[in-house]
Amino acid sequence: MTETVDERFAAYSKLVRPFPVRKLHDTLYQALTQAESIRNAADMLLMDPPVTVEDWTDRLYEIVNWLDTLTEVCEVTAPKVERLIEQAPGDHRRAMAALVAMVRGLQQEAAREAGDGPDVALAA
Repeated sequence: MTETVDERFAAYSKLVRPFPVRKLHDTLYQALTQAESIRNAADMLLMDPPVTVEDWTDRLYEIVNWLDTLTEVCEVTAPKVERLIEQAPGDHRRAMAALVAMVRGLQQEAAREAGDGPDVALAA
């Protein structure tokens, strides 16, 4: 089965991912993990509520500590996300330049396949 130029363009355009979503995910990992710990602690309180004041306050202090840690993590993480915002126009420009280069290559290939390309003129 022979692919058309349009099918190849569609396949190549999916390869162009202009924004560093993996980097964002990695940047948010600690904050998300800490937030998940807090959610799990709250869920555990629903499933197994404390019966004494001491148990209740111990669990609340634990949550406060996790919240403090989450705050610290967010203070470090937010500037990294802000840098991604600042880099977005450049990331997009680079991705579009790569896409244009791919399209030009596909156009040249299509012209060669149709017999209109420079390779045909040189062969004759």
